Amino acid sequence: MAKHWCEDLAELIDFIAYVVIYGPDEFPERDFLKPDEQLNLDRAFDELRYGLDCAAKQIRDEAVIGTCRAMLQEAYTHYHEGRTNPGAWKLQEMSRLLERL
Repeated sequence: MAKHWCEDLAELIDFIAYVVIYGPDEFPERDFLKPDEQLNLDRAFDELRYGLDCAAKQIRDEAVIGTCRAMLQEAYTHYHEGRTNPGAWKLQEMSRLLERL
């Protein structure tokens, strides 16, 4: 992806909401992205992982980061197995955890 959407905790929380709204396959086409850079589920989750790595520098609590990584993987699995609602709920749970920090 040419541009990262998540460079800090606040942007990660915003991007989680974006993925919940548009995932798994309703991501709008962005005119500033090349065709092979347009968001899809895999690219969105790659960005969520990147955003969590960036947020980890602010959070500095390995237990919280570990919990978020597990939630992210669980959400990804739900989405890929066609269980959109549980995937979205898991992302929202992760977002609520991050918002408390």
